[in-house]
Amino acid sequence: AYIEIDYPDESGVADVEDFQMQIPEGTNAMEMLEMYCDENDIELTLADTSPTIYVTSINGVAETTDAGWVYEIDDEMTMEAADKCIVTEGMSITWEYMSWDEISV
Repeated sequence: AYIEIDYPDESGVADVEDFQMQIPEGTNAMEMLEMYCDENDIELTLADTSPTIYVTSINGVAETTDAGWVYEIDDEMTMEAADKCIVTEGMSITWEYMSWDEISV
């Protein structure tokens, strides 16, 4: 599976593109992001708003009232919670920082 992280330009943080990861079968998109951040010493902040967990900050780039982190599966927007999305071989998970008004489902 592949992970990408698209940071906002103004953050000055370099994007992560097509990083291939070997992950255990049954790993979800949130766990994959956690593994990537752990392996690369990247700070990750999560909020548990039961029943789902969501990302509030990656590498110091935090959500605001206007923008935040969303994820896509193979370049397709999804509303499925990241901790419920099981990643399969060859799948590409992209974490993208975008303004809330850009998001249309």
